[in-house]
Amino acid sequence: MLSKRRLAVCVFIGCCVLAATGPHTLADDDPAALLNQAQEQQNKIQVEKQNARGKLGQVYWQTQEAKAQLQAVQQELKLAQSRQAEVDRELKTTRASLGLLEAALKQSQGQYQERKAVLGRRVRAIQENGRVSYLGVLVGSHSFADFVSRMDLLKQIVQQDSRLMREVRAQKQTLEKQRQAVADRTAQLTALQAEAVRTVQTVQAKEAAQEQIIAALDRSQAELQAQLAEYDRQQAVVEQQIYEFQLRLNRIAGKFAPVHPLRGKLVITSDFGPRIHPVFGVSSFHGGTDFAANSGDPIFAIEDGVVIHAGWDDVYGNRLVIDHGSGIASWYGHAQVLLVDVGDAVKQGQTIARADSTGLSTGPHLHLEIRVNNVRQNPLNYLAP
Repeated sequence: MLSKRRLAVCVFIGCCVLAATGPHTLADDDPAALLNQAQEQQNKIQVEKQNARGKLGQVYWQTQEAKAQLQAVQQELKLAQSRQAEVDRELKTTRASLGLLEAALKQSQGQYQERKAVLGRRVRAIQENGRVSYLGVLVGSHSFADFVSRMDLLKQIVQQDSRLMREVRAQKQTLEKQRQAVADRTAQLTALQAEAVRTVQTVQAKEAAQEQIIAALDRSQAELQAQLAEYDRQQAVVEQQIYEFQLRLNRIAGKFAPVHPLRGKLVITSDFGPRIHPVFGVSSFHGGTDFAANSGDPIFAIEDGVVIHAGWDDVYGNRLVIDHGSGIASWYGHAQVLLVDVGDAVKQGQTIARADSTGLSTGPHLHLEIRVNNVRQNPLNYLAP
């Protein structure tokens, strides 16, 4: 969607460039028509910029919402991972307990086998010595006392055999219960661990999906920002064309239509009018406008004209004065070097000097004056913004 939009932008901009820079039958005959055409292009670009800004705003808030959702998912993931760690610790502890239980079961099994062996030996002894019975005890007795003694012995043997059998049976039941408890606990912990793993994986998938959404929104933002940058670039081109067409119309009308004396946007460091003098610290009238400049920056003639002064002045430093006719002159002060001389005809935009801080100055800049019939005027009333 955005890629197609970007293609449309490029086609539109290309049309603007061709219309502005290509051959045109009206270029020399009708600059007013070209000015109207450029202004229409400017309006179209402005509309496109507003649309792109609106979409960029929507994407921005969508991105903020997606990031908030991602934070919520990350918090959910943190809780899920904490729960998984808790289950893992519990499983580790339980397995340790199960290990102790297995050892106890092994010991109980040993006791069971030992008691089972005792019972086996008892049974074998009875089988080897013949069946012990009440009748045998009675028949074999030599006296009543011997009979009583034999009866007590027989009872003790029977009681011991019965107790041993009960203990063996109880031990077997205990082992079966312990085995069942171990099996149940193992199954429970395995299920808990599997559930915790599934939960973490599910939330991780949600996190990955949310990150993909944010990445797509970031790409959309980048494309829209690139569109806006291209609109800004083309708008600057069209604005320059409009400015040039206006200058041509002004020339046709015989108007004074100066251009900027420095490259780029003008930065004012001292306005035209009353001020506190930067050197003497007293109230004074500033007859021009000071513009920021670096030492060595080119200074351009603001209009066609003839150089009527080029030389040193204690206040202006290296000063240049150009007569533009109709009583209008431009003054350029504090130059590093002058590149034209008295009597030279100069063209608008021609490099005539280089900026510096000569004369009565506190730093590199350009002092520009525009005088009409030798009366100082505010340069900003003439210079295009």
